[in-house]
Amino acid sequence: MASPKTILIVIALDTVKLFGLYTIPFMCLQAIDICQIPLLRALLLAALTHVISNAIPNVAGMGPYEVAFMLIFSNDLTAVDTTSALIFYRLSTYFAPFLISTAVCFIMHLKRHRIGKQAASIDHAKSHARDLEMTENHARLSPCSWAYCKNSGVFDQYFMPQFSKFHSSI
Repeated sequence: MASPKTILIVIALDTVKLFGLYTIPFMCLQAIDICQIPLLRALLLAALTHVISNAIPNVAGMGPYEVAFMLIFSNDLTAVDTTSALIFYRLSTYFAPFLISTAVCFIMHLKRHRIGKQAASIDHAKSHARDLEMTENHARLSPCSWAYCKNSGVFDQYFMPQFSKFHSSI
């Protein structure tokens, strides 16, 4: 069982989350200069809208909230104002998070690509240093054979990228 402190933290976070969710219709009304509904009433109407929309069967996630929004808010607003607020609500709850997440994913992709390039260059430098160390050790052991191998291209396999037969057929 969770501690009472953890339970209070979860309740506080859920309260903040639901307050933010329920204030979106009020902010949409404020953004398009429809100030006929006070904040407390807008919060209650939004909560009732969510309760009703969860009771209506939905096919693809669209529709029940719009029906509930039109039913609940049309008592206080004209049809044009209700529809305008609903469209602005959908723009702010669907497309704004989509655009924000697209920007975040793009930034993360750029960071990962930059980090990947840095890691690849570090790996290449380590591999190159290991190959040089191996060839230097070989040269210390037998200088005559080192000169022969260096001139004959035996060690080129360590410095040139290797491709399998599958890569060469592409």
